[in-house]
Amino acid sequence: MARKHGYLKKFPAVTGWREWVTLPRLGIDALRAKLDTGADTSALHTAEAKPFVLQGQQYVRFAVHPRPEEPDYTVLFEAPLVGQRWVKNSSGQGHLRPVIRTPMCLGGLCWPIELTLTRRDTMNYAMLLGRQALAGNILVDSSRSYVAGYPLHLPADWKPHRRRRPVAAGLLRGKDAGRVGARP
Repeated sequence: MARKHGYLKKFPAVTGWREWVTLPRLGIDALRAKLDTGADTSALHTAEAKPFVLQGQQYVRFAVHPRPEEPDYTVLFEAPLVGQRWVKNSSGQGHLRPVIRTPMCLGGLCWPIELTLTRRDTMNYAMLLGRQALAGNILVDSSRSYVAGYPLHLPADWKPHRRRRPVAAGLLRGKDAGRVGARP
């Protein structure tokens, strides 16, 4: 359940069909997302996603373009791989996608979600929030947009979960932008 200033919310927040979200563990402080009650899973646009093994644990390395107005701005990430999920896209084609788990903040509320990593080049939003991420936390008013406002900061009580290996991130610009495996 989502947290708001250290207390569990009794009632879900009402948002619009598109909102600004924050992915604090990934270092993404503002990302436009489409809240899609017709989709079961959530998805994040990545340039590439390559699984690898480190000290016997599965990880995935991926690149994100969090600023659509700056196509050369690319951030590289490595995160533990939760699994892989068979997902049908909007045209009905199925694909096996890597899945990560990360906290997401929306309108002052933060809760963990699972994200599939996929190319969303042709979509208007780099992130899609499906029913699994919304259930119990958010009610979507499809007649409204950006109700929660722009994420100016994280809630004062938000603290990252302790982990043995943090998510690694780096920044690339220019010719290496979007190429997984390139080092910043």
